[in-house]
Amino acid sequence: MKKINKAIIGGLAVLGVGVTSSAAAAGVVFLPITKSGYELEPTVSLMVGTMKGTQDGAESSSIIGAEFAFRCGLVQMGDNQLRQQFSITSWDKNSLNMKNIELNLHYQMPVAKEVKVGFGPGVGVILTDLAGSNNPTFFGGQLGASVNYAGLGAISLGAEARYQITNEDSFVSGATKDNMNNWRVAAKVGYSF
Repeated sequence: MKKINKAIIGGLAVLGVGVTSSAAAAGVVFLPITKSGYELEPTVSLMVGTMKGTQDGAESSSIIGAEFAFRCGLVQMGDNQLRQQFSITSWDKNSLNMKNIELNLHYQMPVAKEVKVGFGPGVGVILTDLAGSNNPTFFGGQLGASVNYAGLGAISLGAEARYQITNEDSFVSGATKDNMNNWRVAAKVGYSF
């Protein structure tokens, strides 16, 4: 698992260099929120999908949640967009309930009329609830990719996949510590204001 984590961290570093190089060529604007013509372009979405842990014997289960996304007010890059995505999802399996709260930053690029693809990093916290445990809280970082279609007026359709790496903790005092690393795939239906 440590090799996978190192590979993901290395991939994030390469991705960061690539995004930085592309941004310089595309014309970076700092604090666009202070400029005339800046629009927040908020979107509220319902998310449904599946999530699976990477631990031995981990099972997948459905997730449901909500997302609030908007144009980043700190930095923008030419025709491409940086969008902040704040999401809360719930996962429930075999008496373990997890609430995953995430803040992701996606760099989105148009690839066709009304279609954008995006990718980017994020941070998250997982709140757990398991009978008979100390209900540990896990903190993590994730990397995701998404596609969005906005050709239906105020309605948008999207899909995303992301991998999250968390810290280790134990559900019972003195027990072996484990992580809550996981994959998530979800579909989104949103309304843009």
